[in-house]
Amino acid sequence: MSSDATHVIAYTAFSDHRDALAMARSVVERQLAASVQVHETTTVRPIDGRLQELTQFVLAMRTATPMIQALKAHVLVHNREEVPEFVVVPIVAANQEYLGWIDDYVDERRTLTAASDSLQA
Repeated sequence: MSSDATHVIAYTAFSDHRDALAMARSVVERQLAASVQVHETTTVRPIDGRLQELTQFVLAMRTATPMIQALKAHVLVHNREEVPEFVVVPIVAANQEYLGWIDDYVDERRTLTAASDSLQA
C-alpha cells in the first residue's frame, strides 16, 4: 500500500446475507478487524454482456494497516463469489481514541502469532 496510513477500511461484498454476517463475525472473532459494518446495497454491473441490478451485502472492515494481508487472505479463502472483491481505503483522519481502540483489539503481534500457532497445530 502506497499510503502512510496506519489504519484502513477494507471492503468486500457477498450476494448472500448469511455469508456476509458469517464473514463479519469471523474477522472480528479472529481479531483481523476491530469492527465490521454490513450494508445492503444494489449493485449495477455487466453480467454476460447485459447490465443487471443485484442485491449485495458490503462489509466495511476497520483494521490496522499491518493486518491487511492476513485479512485479505482470510476473506479471499472464505468468499464464494466468482471474483471476490477486496478493496482497501486508508483512513487519513480520525479520532485518535478510536484508532487506539482498533489497535488494542487487532494487536497484530498477538493476532498474527495466534493465527500462525493454529496453522501449525
